[in-house]
Amino acid sequence: NTGNVTGTSTTSTNIGGIGGAAQSGTASFSKCYNTGTIIGSDKVGGCFGTFSSTETFGEQTATNCYNIGSVVATGGDAGGVIGKNDGVQTETHGILGTLTNCFNGGSVAGTGSVGGVAGSNLGTISYCYYNSDFCSYGGINSVDVENSAEAMTSAEFSSGSLPTNFESSVWTAGTTQGASGSIISDDGIMGYRVIGKYPSI
Repeated sequence: NTGNVTGTSTTSTNIGGIGGAAQSGTASFSKCYNTGTIIGSDKVGGCFGTFSSTETFGEQTATNCYNIGSVVATGGDAGGVIGKNDGVQTETHGILGTLTNCFNGGSVAGTGSVGGVAGSNLGTISYCYYNSDFCSYGGINSVDVENSAEAMTSAEFSSGSLPTNFESSVWTAGTTQGASGSIISDDGIMGYRVIGKYPSI
């Protein structure tokens, strides 16, 4: 997606550049990206608003996806890649929303449960990254998690080396992407975008 996505009301939830809410069956996303500005109330993400992985809804996964647009939430659960990654643990196995090898290069703004990768997480997130020069909230709900959701700087993204676990058969390092400018939501929360060098698919 390269266009801007804006919720139509002050209570707009499940807003994402690729999908709003994946919650009615098994879904798998691969090699998708967003460059537009994403604005909503709650559960707002650069790529996905919510993964609701349960026994009823099935399991949702995303692999090799990225966002370089600005994410602006007037409420909580705001994330650079996903707003809320849900999941449940049963007696026999886990049914988890899963993100693997994804990154966020844009700013993220919200009023609660904000993260450079995910606003909140009850599922599994592995080897995902965010640009800490433009997002200071930590990887998941204000906290970096090793080998899960970690900070990288602009210099590290543009170094010519791929992030840990990113495969060269999928990703190309150091591609100039993005757009400059700022965006202000109706509630006055500001986000911004910058041009930088990031991996591309």
